Amino acid sequence: MEQIRAKILPVLACVITEGFLLYGVLSVVMEENWPASGRYWAYFLYLLYLLVLIKAVLQRHNLPEAALLIGCAGLAQMSRITTQTNAVLWFVAGFVIAKDLELRKVLKVDLITRIVLGLCLIFLPLLGLYPNQARQEIGGRLRDSFGWAHPNEMGLFFLMFCVLWLYFRHERWSKWDTLGMLALIVFLDVFPNSRTSELCMLGILLMEGIAFLLRRKGADGGKKAAFWGSCGSAALLGGLIITGVLTYFGDRDCAWLSRLPSTLFSRAALAHDAWVESGFCLLGQMVNVYYLDMMYAYLGLHMGVLVLLLFVFLSALAVGYAWRKRDEKLQLILIVYLVYSVLEHEHFKMLSGFYPLLLGSVFWAALEELRNRRQS
Repeated sequence: MEQIRAKILPVLACVITEGFLLYGVLSVVMEENWPASGRYWAYFLYLLYLLVLIKAVLQRHNLPEAALLIGCAGLAQMSRITTQTNAVLWFVAGFVIAKDLELRKVLKVDLITRIVLGLCLIFLPLLGLYPNQARQEIGGRLRDSFGWAHPNEMGLFFLMFCVLWLYFRHERWSKWDTLGMLALIVFLDVFPNSRTSELCMLGILLMEGIAFLLRRKGADGGKKAAFWGSCGSAALLGGLIITGVLTYFGDRDCAWLSRLPSTLFSRAALAHDAWVESGFCLLGQMVNVYYLDMMYAYLGLHMGVLVLLLFVFLSALAVGYAWRKRDEKLQLILIVYLVYSVLEHEHFKMLSGFYPLLLGSVFWAALEELRNRRQS
């Protein structure tokens, strides 16, 4: 029985992770172009929830862990009711299945899925076999997104691919990796023109360049961990400070805000307007802002302070854990996510990326480490 359980758990983790990815990428386009498919995608989502529940049961949590999961599930359900969105539910699902996780195996499956799915969503629309979401003028820019519902969704999809690229190639990074990622950045700039994702991809190349220089200079593991840990801490703390400034102070209070690029200024105005209208709440609320996309403002103003605190706690724990373990690769990935979080929120959900899975795997590893330390 134990052998069967050990075989089922990693399979369930892969199926659930890729199931959320397929739902996130395909369901919107399918429902828009073939409305009758909507109910089938709803059944597909219910099946994923059932698989999450099965994996949670098979993980054999003790009483405090079970209470923690029930609390997170309750928080997700209350957020779903008050906000009318499933975002926190999808985040908690990734957190739940991260226990007893073979992260490398799951991410390898995710990489293969992204390569196959990405190629299909580019070439099938060109062949007329799938709806083509091309030639959309958004923000004064003509943007193509092939089979993706929105250009930014396509950009985030390939950013996650680049994070996986970093995960599997960091120790052996070469000039060919740099040239390949640069080519992908050029491709994204020409078609979906998703600026935030492109900047984060350039950030990956910059960090790999710095990591190369640190190795050349012979920096020891402790110094490198301290450097990247400080960068991750600054990204998380800076995001919180920036969000606080932009929500509490509008353009009339801070004339310098009007000097920001128009896209940043408009997002700052959205955050401030939502704060003036609704303020923060504990359990989430409906915010009358069509596109409030700054991560920390999105969580605090729309999803609720408790969700924001959960996200900040897990992110801070991950940054500290990677620092203490001197895991340079994990530190770089966390920096990418935290920088992206300042202006976008989509990766918060399991539909678009594996950040909830990463945070969950770090949490359960840190909890196991603490338990072993107390026993010894």
